[in-house]
Amino acid sequence: MQSELWKSEANWFAEWFNCPAYHVLYGNRDRAEAEAFVQQVSQAVCPPAPADVLDLGCGSGRHVRSFEALGYRAHGIDLSPSSIAEAQRHAAHPERFSVCDMREFATQLGFVDRFDVITSLFTSFGYFEDWSDQILTLQQIRSALRPGGTFVLDFLNAPHVAAHLVPFELTERTAPDGSTLAFEIHRRIHEGWIEKSIQYVDERGTEQHFVERVRALTAADLEALLDEADLKVRARFGDYRLGAHSEASNRCILVAS
Repeated sequence: MQSELWKSEANWFAEWFNCPAYHVLYGNRDRAEAEAFVQQVSQAVCPPAPADVLDLGCGSGRHVRSFEALGYRAHGIDLSPSSIAEAQRHAAHPERFSVCDMREFATQLGFVDRFDVITSLFTSFGYFEDWSDQILTLQQIRSALRPGGTFVLDFLNAPHVAAHLVPFELTERTAPDGSTLAFEIHRRIHEGWIEKSIQYVDERGTEQHFVERVRALTAADLEALLDEADLKVRARFGDYRLGAHSEASNRCILVAS
């Protein structure tokens, strides 16, 4: 498999995000951290509840549930049917979750001028091979926001990633059925992309391989993209406690209107 270590499909995310192994690998994401971040964001930049919030790329809905706990009318959209099914299983309002491509959600779901706040959290942006699709996604977000609405973009901080990149690791995760999956993970930054090659053997004994790719966008790159979509940045943070942003920050969190 080494010879094809970095081979990837343009729409790799459609299959990988819907794969059971994806949920095993990332199933340890911290719900308490999500709740604390939503609490900070809601107090600092969001209108008071009940306002209409959309989490774009919501996964299994942990941030949506955190917004709901604060009294917001929260919705979630994700491309992965399995993630949405999991979100709906734990949801007080399962009808507020939809499977949809973020490049067309406002148009397809009739969400024009629908939300007071839209969030894109935990690096759910920047995957598209076609550069224009980044702009198209932001235009859909702009369309779905009500006048004066707020967009919160939580993205990796590219300089921090470059400084702390771990080129290779082996890690094991326990699946819901109690079995163990061993993942061989390679990382690199290549031609403007941050890439993670993930290899494992599934429960049928078949070798599997996926390559995650996200554009290595800096804060300046992201601000330029937002400006092109008529979204004006009004705050920048560097971590989930909303500390100041710098090249050493763990995250790049932009708030735009």
